[in-house]
Amino acid sequence: MRKFLVVIFFGALFVFGSVVFAATSESEARPSFAEQKLGGDLFRFDDVVEISAPVTGDVYAVGREVVLRGPIDGDVVVLGDNITISGAVAGSVRVIGNTVHMQGAVGKNISIAARELTLDPEVRIAKNLSFVGQFITLASTIRGATQIVLVSPAEIKIQKSAVIDGPVTLYASEAPIVDSGALLHTPIERHDALWSAATTGDVIFNRIISFFSLLLIGLVFVHLLPRPSLVIASIMNTKPWNQFLWGLGFLILPPLVAILLGFTVIGLPLAIMIGALWAIVVYSARVFVGLTIGFMVLSHVDRKRKIQSLVVVLLMGTMLLAIGESLPIVGPIVTICATLWGLGGIMTLLRTLSIHQQKPA
Repeated sequence: MRKFLVVIFFGALFVFGSVVFAATSESEARPSFAEQKLGGDLFRFDDVVEISAPVTGDVYAVGREVVLRGPIDGDVVVLGDNITISGAVAGSVRVIGNTVHMQGAVGKNISIAARELTLDPEVRIAKNLSFVGQFITLASTIRGATQIVLVSPAEIKIQKSAVIDGPVTLYASEAPIVDSGALLHTPIERHDALWSAATTGDVIFNRIISFFSLLLIGLVFVHLLPRPSLVIASIMNTKPWNQFLWGLGFLILPPLVAILLGFTVIGLPLAIMIGALWAIVVYSARVFVGLTIGFMVLSHVDRKRKIQSLVVVLLMGTMLLAIGESLPIVGPIVTICATLWGLGGIMTLLRTLSIHQQKPA
């Protein structure tokens, strides 16, 4: 069952990557990334993403297979199945995937969520390593702290070439396999596993259901109310802090009004209506956050090109929002902030329409 859920998750991921690539690629032949130095930030969405040229900015890649060979001056953010990073990265590496193979030096931090991670002896991590997954083989040098959270059943191998200067915190049911010759400056602080395979399967299933439910609601909005959806996304992109305040007000006031009305017999039906409408609006608010994020990312990919499909924008933004909401610890915070942001955009639109209607013709 767990493998089936993982297959569904990555299948949805790859379909998303293919759709976004088709919508953002130009019709002419793509340049060869092995023959030129790439300036600025680089965005790549394809079935197979392969970058061998040096990159002076950040790299954002989504694909079934991602291979980064050239040196990268900025950060690396990758989403995919099989991921190999053999070039040096001056910034941080943030990866979500199935199997991840690191072969180059990293100037800052590494944060990876994957089923399997391999860190070769050539890897030099200047700061910290954070890993959430099931299997890890560590043969590298880590100057900072190491935090590893493993899903049981799991396996951690620390090979003889490994050098870990900072503290090591391990959450796993299984004991680590440490080769003689591995240099750990502090003993491993081991705790019980936070999740089991069965628990992880349930989490993945719930995330998949949540993603497709939100996507379905978004498709309804985009199809039936395209112009208001665009206006809300545009409003949210202008003054986000104002939207948060308006969203907080809408999150608190309607339930209070419904509770007060519920104490009266006459007001009880109205209280039920207010509560139901409030719940629908709160759940749907994140749709517009997905649209806004999609516009921001796709506009950054190609500022000169006009975005043609709202569906592609919605897919992009909703997927990125779902990933943010799935992150450990910060996931609930992302959900709360997204809800407040979306509610604020809706309330600002309604307030603007009310002001215009009150103006004399």
